[in-house]
Amino acid sequence: MPGRTLSTCLALLITLAHGAVAQTHAYALEERGRIVGVEPLHAGGGLPTGEREIRIWTGFGMIEPETFTRLRTDGRGVRGTKIFWWSRNTRADETAADRDSHLISNGELYANLRKTAGCGPKRQRGDYEMCAATLARGQSWPAILQSLDSLGVGELSSGTALGLDGWLVVVEVRDGASYRTYSYFMPEATAPEPQERRAAAIAELVGRIGYRE
Repeated sequence: MPGRTLSTCLALLITLAHGAVAQTHAYALEERGRIVGVEPLHAGGGLPTGEREIRIWTGFGMIEPETFTRLRTDGRGVRGTKIFWWSRNTRADETAADRDSHLISNGELYANLRKTAGCGPKRQRGDYEMCAATLARGQSWPAILQSLDSLGVGELSSGTALGLDGWLVVVEVRDGASYRTYSYFMPEATAPEPQERRAAAIAELVGRIGYRE
């Protein structure tokens, strides 16, 4: 690239890579939004001034159930929900699961979520089943939001690592008219990069929502 320094070329490549990831996020999130029944957060004219919505998606791999966590702030306070969702077609049927202890059926998965995460009634959308967690004793959406804010949930940059076998956490933040999204592939709490450690803490915090100790 004549006339461009190496640092300029690297910056351009990083920008292009981030753009490709953002487009991939948009497609994947729209698809997942249709599954759980929410409109895309990146579309439209934004939220009224002073209102905010945070969406945290975990999964995007071979692991089920995936989760969708949503927090919304407005003049009435903080509201939230955490949804577990999974494909009806990838689990063993009840008979096979009864024969093989290594297999788990949809019914067993749902029963386990009811026990461990206080999941409410199961519902179905197309080829997917899902249920919403109930907050455990001592948990509240305002406190969860406060913890997320203390980790910089609206400020992190995207991680650079990608992989094919694992899971991904994708965060969307809509604050009034502004919108941003970022992702981390299997962030580690012991990573040398402080932002990755924060992303790992965010994923862990979301993972604990609803779970009974």
